[in-house]
Amino acid sequence: MIDELNESVNKLKKVIHTTQTTYSIAEILSLYRDNELVLRPQYQRFFRWSPLQKAKLIESILLEIPMPIFFVYSTCEGTFEIIDGLQRLSTIFEFIAQPITEGPKSFLRDENDNFKEALKLNLTESKLEFENLGWHDLGIELQRKFKQYRLVLSVIKDTSQEDTKYDLFQRLNSGGTPLSGQESRNCLMIMLKDGLYEFISGLTKSESFQQIIDISENQKYQSYSDELATWFSALFIYDDYSGNKNQNSEEYLDAVIKNHFKEIIKHKTNIEACFTFTMSTLNKYKGKEAFKTLSYKGVESGAFNLTCFIALSLYFISIYKKNNLVPDELDQEILEKNIQAIKEFVKSKPRGIRTIAFIADINRKTNELC
Repeated sequence: MIDELNESVNKLKKVIHTTQTTYSIAEILSLYRDNELVLRPQYQRFFRWSPLQKAKLIESILLEIPMPIFFVYSTCEGTFEIIDGLQRLSTIFEFIAQPITEGPKSFLRDENDNFKEALKLNLTESKLEFENLGWHDLGIELQRKFKQYRLVLSVIKDTSQEDTKYDLFQRLNSGGTPLSGQESRNCLMIMLKDGLYEFISGLTKSESFQQIIDISENQKYQSYSDELATWFSALFIYDDYSGNKNQNSEEYLDAVIKNHFKEIIKHKTNIEACFTFTMSTLNKYKGKEAFKTLSYKGVESGAFNLTCFIALSLYFISIYKKNNLVPDELDQEILEKNIQAIKEFVKSKPRGIRTIAFIADINRKTNELC
C-alpha cells in the first residue's frame, strides 16, 4: 500500500510543477498592462469582496504587512493566469489610479475592456481612520512605497489538463468570501475557453425560464439560475454519462463539466431547443407552480424544488428525443396528467435520498410516460 501511495504522489507531482518568485506591485502592474498577466474579467462577477475587505487589503499594504502567496498558472504562451488571488490583485489594480490627466480611472479593466473607476476607500473602521481615501491622496512617497511592496507568487507551470487547473483553483480559492459550487463551475467553464459558459449563461436569459423559476435573491446572487441550466444540460446527456449514484449533486455536476463538457457542446443546439420548449410549455400550463412539489393534500405549494425541476426536465427531454425535435402539439389533458404523475412520484420518495441515486428512477418513470 505504501508503494502504491508513493507512486500516486510521484505521479501527481509530475503533473504539477511549481516555482516561487517575488514581484513588486509595480512589476505586476506592468505585466497586467502588457497583457502578460491575465485577470479574466468574467471571473470577477463571482468574487464578492465587501468595501471593508478591500479597505483592509490596501491598509495592510500601506502598513507593509505581508500577505498570503498568490498562485498563478504559467501558460505555454508565456503569460500568467491567476488561480488564487484574483480578488486581491483586482483590488490593487482598482485602487491604483491612472495619471491625474487621465481622470479618476483605475488600471483595472472590465468585461468590455474599459477602465473601471478608481477605488475610493472608507478606512474609518481601520487603524488608519481615513474616509474616502483614493490613490492621489497618498502622495508621491506613499505611492512609491505602495508600488515597491513585494508579492510572493507560486508559479504553476503549463499543463494541458484543464481539470488539474480547476482542482487547484478549488483547493486554493478558499480565502475571502467563498464561492458557491456553481460559481466555481462557472470559473471552470471560462477556463475551458470553448464558449461553454456563454452557452449555459445564455440559456438562463430565456423569458419563460425567468418567469417560472421562483428562487430567492440570494440564490440568484450565487448563480443558481446557471446551476439549473447546467443541470438541464447534464440531464440531456444523461445517456452518455449516468454518473455515480453515491455522488452528491455538487460532485455530479463537477464531473459532468470536467469530463463530459464536449458532449454538451456537441448537443448544444438540441439542448437549447429542448430547454426553450420545456420552459415555454411549463410556463404556459403551470407558471410559477411548475417546480413546486405537492402537499399532502395534493396541492402544489412551497418553494422551488430541485428534484421536481430534474424530474420534469427529464420528462420533456424524453418527449423531445422521442420526436427527434419539438413536437408540433401536445395533448393538454395528457400533459397535465403526466405532470401530476411525476410530482406524485417525486412526493412518494423518502426524504434524504441522494438526488443522483434518484435520477435513474426518475428517468425510467418519465420514459414510461412518453
